[in-house]
Amino acid sequence: MAKKTKAKATKKNIKHKKGSKYICDACGVVVTVDEPCACDPCGISCCGETMREVCC
Repeated sequence: MAKKTKAKATKKNIKHKKGSKYICDACGVVVTVDEPCACDPCGISCCGETMREVCC
C-alpha cells in the first residue's frame, strides 16, 4: 500500500504567496496568508464564494 505524503511547498507550486491578502465581497472579511501550501487545487473561500486577492 502506498503511503500518502504531504506536498512540500516550493516556489514553483505555491499558488498563494506569504503575505497575500484576500477579501470576501459578500461580508468583507480579509484573510492574510501566513503559511502558503502546495495543495492542488487550493482556493480561499468565504460565504460560499472564492475570495479575491487585494493589492496593497
